Amino acid sequence: MNEINPINHSNTRWIDRYNKTIAEIKEQIEYDSLIDDNDTEIIDNIVNVMADVMLLDEPYYTIEGKSIPAELVRIRYRQITYSNLEAFLLEFREVYYKIHNAKAYLTTALYNVALTASTALTNRVNNDLRGGE
Repeated sequence: MNEINPINHSNTRWIDRYNKTIAEIKEQIEYDSLIDDNDTEIIDNIVNVMADVMLLDEPYYTIEGKSIPAELVRIRYRQITYSNLEAFLLEFREVYYKIHNAKAYLTTALYNVALTASTALTNRVNNDLRGGE
């Protein structure tokens, strides 16, 4: 008998979907270029948080204390680029306070990064040019 176990088939489909999502995210953010100049473990954490958000069936995510519909969070995550993450990582390198919930921190930071990265980078350049701290 060649009976397919429905549980194993379902797991296989989910794993295939997960791997496909990881591959799509890596392409979206230009993973290979990002890991050239950044800590691979941090980039992998970012990719995994992005994959969780894209795949898990959560109705809402808590972002800055507010419940944001998961689909809006997914839309923002699809807008994240290599440049956005480079700007985020530049700022992240200067975070010296204890992050108590790294996944929640990354979920919120990634939600905001597509909208704020260029502004934050411009502000940083302007500050550096004027001898700021």
